[in-house]
Amino acid sequence: MIKEILDEIRTAEAEAEEITKKAAEDAKQTVLGADEESRRIRLDAIRSVKEERRKIAESAGKEGDEKYAEIVAEGKKAAEKLVKETSVKAAAEFIKEKVMSAYVDC
Repeated sequence: MIKEILDEIRTAEAEAEEITKKAAEDAKQTVLGADEESRRIRLDAIRSVKEERRKIAESAGKEGDEKYAEIVAEGKKAAEKLVKETSVKAAAEFIKEKVMSAYVDC
């Protein structure tokens, strides 16, 4: 009878040891899985941020090009208006007076 009890105790201890080993292995696998998942999430976040930054830079470049074209178009309109509305004779007279006052009237 004592032998049977001791055998049952040894069996229970062996089962407990096996359960402990399995739990430790499961915990190790869980930690490894969590590490891999966190690494994947971090890499996805980095890729996402880089893509978003690229889109923003591209959008800003397009907006800048559009604004540049708008400013150039406005400048051309103003220059064309100035050419149409300004008399060459009046402009020449104005320039002559400025030169004369700057260099001759000294």
